[in-house]
Amino acid sequence: MSEDLVLVTGGSGFVAIHCIDQLMRTGYSVRATVRSLANPKSAS
Repeated sequence: MSEDLVLVTGGSGFVAIHCIDQLMRTGYSVRATVRSLANPKSAS
């Protein structure tokens, strides 16, 4: 397993999910940021 760590921002997004999947399949460790559920963005 690779010791390389990759940061993915917006980790719950459609594209990010696929990127994370591919990174993990190729042996990378992945950390992701996601939007806080406590402070959801208003839909204005």
